[in-house]
Amino acid sequence: KDTGYEVANSCRFNDGDSASMSRDQSANSAGTTTIGTLSVWIKMSAAGTEQVIYERQTDTSNYFKVWFEGDKLLIQTVTSGSIAMKYETNRLFRDPGAWMNIVVRIDSTDGTAGDRQQIWINGVRETSFSTSTDATGDASQQINTGTGTDYIGKRSSGNYFDGYMAEFVWIDGTSYAAT
Repeated sequence: KDTGYEVANSCRFNDGDSASMSRDQSANSAGTTTIGTLSVWIKMSAAGTEQVIYERQTDTSNYFKVWFEGDKLLIQTVTSGSIAMKYETNRLFRDPGAWMNIVVRIDSTDGTAGDRQQIWINGVRETSFSTSTDATGDASQQINTGTGTDYIGKRSSGNYFDGYMAEFVWIDGTSYAAT
């Protein structure tokens, strides 16, 4: 049914259909592995399940991931099989009727450990976390590596997103404000 609303640059991800997007990065040159910004509008269709928004995977021991699990939003970098950075919100996200803008700012060159990774929801910085493992200064965050694969709407092994995404933007080399 036509609702009269149209969102440009948007996709519907149905986890039952294994809908997702991926891009092999092996043909691209490496960017800045310490600084980047992800901005995406999402509207979830289901809550309570693990749903991956984005994963950049070089291999199973080296990746960066943004996802929902247990209704919380998480970001994580794994390097050589060990967690190098991880943030998990205390805030729960359960409203399947609401669009939300998620901005993840990564800058491991920042001198303040707690500012090296930031999560912003609808223009407001999240500050309450059940897990907050800061990135080490100047450490690679497994982003813009020039190798591996970018996955949107899933991780390499599944955990599909169920909902809508619009205006998905990844920016290499700049940690932009959520505005």
